[in-house]
Amino acid sequence: MTDERTNTGSIDWGDSIEVDSREIRSIPDGSYLAIVEGYDRDWFAGSDRIPSCNKAVIRLTVDSPDGPFEMKSALLLHKKLEWKLSQFFRSIGQKEAGKPLTMDWSRVAGSLCRVYIRNRTFKKFEEVETYPEVEKFYDYDPAYFTEIPAWMEETKQRLSPGWVDEAISAEDMADTSVYEDIF
Repeated sequence: MTDERTNTGSIDWGDSIEVDSREIRSIPDGSYLAIVEGYDRDWFAGSDRIPSCNKAVIRLTVDSPDGPFEMKSALLLHKKLEWKLSQFFRSIGQKEAGKPLTMDWSRVAGSLCRVYIRNRTFKKFEEVETYPEVEKFYDYDPAYFTEIPAWMEETKQRLSPGWVDEAISAEDMADTSVYEDIF
């Protein structure tokens, strides 16, 4: 199998398969603290209401009553949904309400936010499925994050930009003698 197919999830005709069913986990409707694990660039094929456009798939881990809960939230990069992009960037503290912002996706991972999650129910092939979705990203408020769980703090440290700089001093980075054995 080529790397391109591996990265997209494509399965070759002769590949082995294991997964027998799709489990959709649930979380009660409500407001939660979350950390942005990262995002994936994707493409929205379009619909009756919105033409094809770029799509950001935000990977979140939510602090649920049952422990960390992983989920995704899609943001379409289209003028009709610019308000939702603003809502997201305000929730992670990058944007101020009423002021323009050039989106800095490199600073998204490791950001803390507060979200409202609701469970959406729909009928698919005569079966009813329910899955959680982010209905709202709340405006950033430092008061939300005065006490966060240890797992969330560890994740924030691991994902935040510049975490390597804290682990390696400027003197160590300037010391080129460590490369003498390599060259």
